[in-house]
Amino acid sequence: MTENVSNVWGGTDLPYLNPAETSGEDAYPQYASEALFSKDEFLNKLKTKAPDIVIDFNQDNWMEILEFTPGKRVKRVRFGNKEFLRN
Repeated sequence: MTENVSNVWGGTDLPYLNPAETSGEDAYPQYASEALFSKDEFLNKLKTKAPDIVIDFNQDNWMEILEFTPGKRVKRVRFGNKEFLRN
């Protein structure tokens, strides 16, 4: 699924660039990627954006996806006591 302009670059959506179903992307090597972090590395990266973040990794709900974009990508997520918005 492609994405709205505002969800990629910010600003205003353009009526001629709406999300659309596509096929075949999963064949491209850059389609998916993975990054591995220790809990401390992950928390330290988040602290660069939210210094007062607190995460209890022993809680089942330490992370929650709160909202998806029309293109089915994560738009808003909560880690511990902080929400992050993709923009």
